[in-house]
Amino acid sequence: MQLLHETDHEKFIKEYPLGYVLFAIRDEKTIVTQSTDQLQEGWRVDWNSAKIITVNENHISLIHPDLHSKDGKRAILGNIVGVSRQKSKINLVYKMFGIELFCGVLADNSAGIVCLLGLKEQT
Repeated sequence: MQLLHETDHEKFIKEYPLGYVLFAIRDEKTIVTQSTDQLQEGWRVDWNSAKIITVNENHISLIHPDLHSKDGKRAILGNIVGVSRQKSKINLVYKMFGIELFCGVLADNSAGIVCLLGLKEQT
């Protein structure tokens, strides 16, 4: 996860100008986060709400972490997201409040599954 952050940060921030967070899924039930996230100044992430629902060979279902705008005007809370385990397939999962939320798998191996949540202004 740290290696992806270091090597692909510029690409991720260009694609998701409001920021992104990387996280890993271990043992098909545990969410592991980085010590820092790359959400921009206007957003914060609350990992306390995140939860893995199911993981199978083709699909992951999870409740993504709560995302709060720091101005208190917007929040993306408790949504269930389903994503393919197909590597590098990052898909739009929600459009709301002028924001687009993307989620997908960046790496999938015996050490775990590394995922990305990305935010950008709605187009």
